[in-house]
Amino acid sequence: MRGGCCSIAKARVCCSSLCGRSSMAERQPSKLAVEGSSPFARFQPPESGGFFYGPMFCGSGDMQQKLKVLAWSDSVLASTGFGTVSRHVLTAVHRTGRYQIDQLAINYGGEFYDQARYPVQISPAKLLDPNDHLGKLQLLRSLERGDYDVLWILNDLHVPEPIVKELGTLRERKRAQTGKTFKTIVYFPVDGHVYASDSSILELADAAITYTQFGRRAVLQSRPQVEDKLRVIYHGSDIETFRRHSDEFRHALRQKFGLADPQTFLVVNVSMNYPRKDLPRSILAFSEFKKRAPNSVLYLHTEPNRPPFELLRCCECAGLGPKDVRFPQLPDQRGFPIDAMNNIYNAADVLLTTTLGEGWGLTMNEAMCAGTPVVAPDNSSIPELLGGDGDRGYVYECAERVWVDNGGYRPAGSIEAIVAKLMQCYEERGSPRQRDIVSRAAQFTREHTWDIICKQWVEVFDGAVGVGKT
Repeated sequence: MRGGCCSIAKARVCCSSLCGRSSMAERQPSKLAVEGSSPFARFQPPESGGFFYGPMFCGSGDMQQKLKVLAWSDSVLASTGFGTVSRHVLTAVHRTGRYQIDQLAINYGGEFYDQARYPVQISPAKLLDPNDHLGKLQLLRSLERGDYDVLWILNDLHVPEPIVKELGTLRERKRAQTGKTFKTIVYFPVDGHVYASDSSILELADAAITYTQFGRRAVLQSRPQVEDKLRVIYHGSDIETFRRHSDEFRHALRQKFGLADPQTFLVVNVSMNYPRKDLPRSILAFSEFKKRAPNSVLYLHTEPNRPPFELLRCCECAGLGPKDVRFPQLPDQRGFPIDAMNNIYNAADVLLTTTLGEGWGLTMNEAMCAGTPVVAPDNSSIPELLGGDGDRGYVYECAERVWVDNGGYRPAGSIEAIVAKLMQCYEERGSPRQRDIVSRAAQFTREHTWDIICKQWVEVFDGAVGVGKT
């Protein structure tokens, strides 16, 4: 479960064939252009180690009446899965008019940002100690000095583990001093085994929320005592950004990929080069698939030589060359704009993932929004996203178990099982059955938009602080 929340932006690396501009890649803060006359704030490190309050949070007489939230998560500006979730949830909570939100932001270095668009007061997590990039020390200091009503944590369960005791002590000290203390809400992914030694934050939390029913079951195996406070809230689907293009536009996109033959079958995998994503398995499965479908091409949207796997060598060992497998260009390690990522989905005939576990599966969710069939394993959260085989995707069985990252023994599919589903998708391309699968996938995304999901989050925040209770 240490993999965190992986979105397509985590693998956003520049490919000049599809766009002429770029955004920031994983673990890099976004830089937004200063345009128009909207109010902007620039971070200035305060001597006190607290938050710098810009024009959004000073001079407003009724601001003091709002409930104060400290969000500890990836910056709302960041091109990461956690950043995407933070952006949607915190914006929705702010829109109620009941909350003032400060964010102790991971992956933020103090860049300009549009506060009209991002109504959150952002401060770098590593402000107190540049080597503490997650900001554990700054979190404790901010809570000590600020009068917060809610602490919202979005991260893997193991991240707050080193300071859980300090958080508990701080809560009780503030209660003794002022008669009240902050409520703690934790939102976390689970993609494998949950260790009791990594999850004591759940005991401290007032509300513990995981992404999926799979995650809930995994938590209860290790910590059954938290059942009453544990609930599930799915991620939302961004159906405005990720959508199906016209056939004509898709044809033009495929030509930019160098696919002059409309019959070429484009397999796309969008993943970070992590052990959990198991990209060597994707490469080996594709090499076998290509023997049966020689007009196929694999596009791996990732960094080919990032540890732990040298993927170019994987391709060579699998008998695949540059014409068979393509990677994005990496001129400056910058990432893709989100609209260009939608273009990649639209150009694809199928999204393939050989992941060994997902907390949610944002790349699959985004492909579903774009009308692209998905081939994926029957493990972790994926059955909740795709349903059974043939429901909202092509799901292959995981008959093997492997150990790769201390996330437990992870279910993995055989090469034969993966190839069989790729072949089925290939043979059903454009068929009524495949159109039905894609249609059901799109319906799922419409039923789980961010607008719908964020209503649940407003209820969580209101419930934590007693809004609406008499």
